[in-house]
This record gives sequence, C-alpha cells and structure tokens, in this order.
Amino acid sequence: MNKFNARYEKSALYKTEICRNWQETGTCRYGTICQFAHGENELQRFKPYFIHKINNLQVEKSALYKTEICRNWKEKGTCRYGNKCQFAHGENELVATTHLVQNQVQNLVKHDNNIQANIQANMQTTMQATMQPTMQPTMQPNIQTN
Repeated sequence: MNKFNARYEKSALYKTEICRNWQETGTCRYGTICQFAHGENELQRFKPYFIHKINNLQVEKSALYKTEICRNWKEKGTCRYGNKCQFAHGENELVATTHLVQNQVQNLVKHDNNIQANIQANMQTTMQATMQPTMQPTMQPNIQTN
C-alpha cells in the first residue's frame, strides 16, 4: 500500500461507491490509488467517524467524541486520560452532534438508497431478459364450408 492510499483509507467514504469511470468504461486512470471501488468485491461499508488534527497529527475520533460527561471525572473530579479522554470533562467540553456526522449519516442513507435502487434495477433487467414471452394462442382462420 502506498502513502496516497493510506491517507484516503482513513476517509469515511473510501471505496463506498463504485467508480463511475470504471463502471462505464471498465478502466480508471487512477488505478489502485482510486478512492472509489472497482467492482462489488472492493465496496466497503460507510465508516461513521471523523478526523481531528491535534498538533499536526491526525487522530481518528469517534462520532460520539465529547458528547457525554466522563464518568471518572464526574465521580472523582479527575481522569487519568486527561486531554486524551474521549469524554467531556465538564459542560463546557460537551459537543453536540456535529453537522459533519449528520452529513455522514445522510450520505450513508443516500448510499444505501442508491444501492437499493441499483439492485432493483438490475433485478428488473434480469427478470425481463430471462422471462419467456407469453405464448399467444394461434388464430385459426374461420373456414366456412358450404
């Protein structure tokens, strides 16, 4: 894995959609460094997290980061994790669900709806292609004999 791929694999949307170029033409100029999936086997589920930059280091944070009061801090007034704790140390640190997480959830729903629509369209196409035409009774000419 190269540095380019390693950077994008941290993205919540990495390989969660099929590459349009690959889907339409069977090729992609980005090849192995493409952020999009080249086939169903590469598709990944949406990862609901976001990344913070702390002292120029990227640190993966849970979508629930600082959304609850730290139990240790609440009960004892101290926490051994200090600034690295995932929970809030006081009301002033509490974070509401951010628009970023809400957008990620909306993207997940949109992505799931796209998958469902594609599955339904593929099933319909497959069914139409495999269905035998219905047999119509042959019309026999009305022959009158006198």
